[in-house]
Amino acid sequence: MADYVRQRDLATLSHDVEDWARRHPVAFFGGMAVLGVVIGAAVKTARHSVSAASGESRSSEFEPRASYGNDELAQQPYSYSEAGGSSTVAPTGAAGI
Repeated sequence: MADYVRQRDLATLSHDVEDWARRHPVAFFGGMAVLGVVIGAAVKTARHSVSAASGESRSSEFEPRASYGNDELAQQPYSYSEAGGSSTVAPTGAAGI
């Protein structure tokens, strides 16, 4: 396999991969999916290692926002809408939405 790669230029290798993918599409896309999962796991592990080494703490848990006098409003879920080219973020139960 190594000799095959060494003896071919990039255009030929690209053509060979395209040809193989056309003949075996399920295997090709399955392999790409597995490769994507492996790369994603490696990136996630690397980011976690860097964060741990630098002393940073990243939590993927939802942290409730602070309430400043209106507990009822603070407990309401928020909605996001884009109407007429402008975007609005407001509590779901807010008047006028």
